[in-house]
Amino acid sequence: MEVQGHIPRHNRSFDVELIDPDLADNVMRCMERLTDLGNLQDGWHDGEGSAPSDEAIKVAKNFLRQRPSLAGALSVFPTPAGGMLFEFEVHGWDYSVEIEADGGLEFFGIQIEGPEELEPKHLMNAGEALT
Repeated sequence: MEVQGHIPRHNRSFDVELIDPDLADNVMRCMERLTDLGNLQDGWHDGEGSAPSDEAIKVAKNFLRQRPSLAGALSVFPTPAGGMLFEFEVHGWDYSVEIEADGGLEFFGIQIEGPEELEPKHLMNAGEALT
């Protein structure tokens, strides 16, 4: 039996664009900050401090791509050990995501007005998980 007629073609899109202009601006602000921090040289921290590693910058950018909704709340800093640090406050908690020079990731937090703490969680090879 032969089927006649029109068989619809489906277009598939695998790229997602940000539609919210504020979200896009915040993501771009963070990406630009990461690029600028990636230009730091050894000794940037009063003669101490390693330059941020390429791996730390890559993992940080991948983290940002995976969690663009956090971009408006993120503060981005280099660490003296050649990594990157994201800090942000959400729902009464102060969180930190430290990306180590080797791409490892540590996540921890404290309750802003309370005694609770989120014990540090360490992930090795975070770069692979975020790509």
